[in-house]
Amino acid sequence: MSNDITASRTHFADTVATKAHAGADAAAAAADKLSLAARKAAEQASAAKDKLAGQIEAHPITAVVIAFGLGALACRLLRR
Repeated sequence: MSNDITASRTHFADTVATKAHAGADAAAAAADKLSLAARKAAEQASAAKDKLAGQIEAHPITAVVIAFGLGALACRLLRR
């Protein structure tokens, strides 16, 4: 009977260790995937910022008119 308990305890410990390693591997894979997604989003944001800066340099008067219009709209929304 003590051999059965010892065998069960050993089997349980092995199962827990296996599950813990599988969980750690899954967490590491998820962290890598999240890191890649964050890096990709940062690259896209940087590209959008550069594109917007180029548009503002190419059409400065249009940019001023748009900024004035957005400011007026925000002012009207805040007054309500």
